[in-house]
Amino acid sequence: MKINKWVFGALLAVIFACNNKEQVVKEQPENVATPPNMVWVSGNTFTQGAKENDRLALEHEKPAHSVAVDGFFMDITEVTNASFKKFVDETHYVTTAERPIIWEEFKKSCRFYITARFVSF
Repeated sequence: MKINKWVFGALLAVIFACNNKEQVVKEQPENVATPPNMVWVSGNTFTQGAKENDRLALEHEKPAHSVAVDGFFMDITEVTNASFKKFVDETHYVTTAERPIIWEEFKKSCRFYITARFVSF
């Protein structure tokens, strides 16, 4: 299975969404070289969340608000599950999902609150 780079980009945007700031790094900094086989994705702002009158939205999805995401580098080619498995097998890489959560560090990185149903950023 291939992961579409635009889906991956959207996922990264959500991951970095806890960084709600006024100034966004849009352009690639002049003193930062482009790594081999990568491309710069410009930063921007987007609206995250549901409209107040959206009857299907859950309460934690409201209100819609502006979120800023800095620019970042992304691989030019897609990564298949097979190629990622080969990489993990050869390097013994541990994915973020496999690492234990250090709650004290997590709380420092994002404002959040927890309820019985969800974690909201």
